[in-house]
Amino acid sequence: MRNLAGYYITAAIIYAIAGMALGIWSGLHEDFSLSPVHGHLNLVGWVSFAVYGLTFRAWPEITNSPVARFQFWTANAGALIFIVGLYMRTTGGSAALVSLGSLIVLAGMILFLLLVLLQMDHS
Repeated sequence: MRNLAGYYITAAIIYAIAGMALGIWSGLHEDFSLSPVHGHLNLVGWVSFAVYGLTFRAWPEITNSPVARFQFWTANAGALIFIVGLYMRTTGGSAALVSLGSLIVLAGMILFLLLVLLQMDHS
């Protein structure tokens, strides 16, 4: 994963497209029951992943750490599990995946904090 910043930006764009498509679908069908899913696709997916990518672009040295690759996969797994779980919960299913995904998203953000703090020590 030599271009981790690029992978993050690509993932952010994919999440943004999914969020926008869901928003358009909701508007066309005048069914806004999935608004929480739409909002979190844009916030957890588009915004968070774009910030990750732009930060890694600004500090490419961060990507030399094996923690950076682990953080990428943790953040992606968490986002996907969280969004699927939120969809399931919104449509009447269990909250278990929402809880699990939320904790994994949080773990990804904590790893990101660690990477940024380590980079600040070396700047």
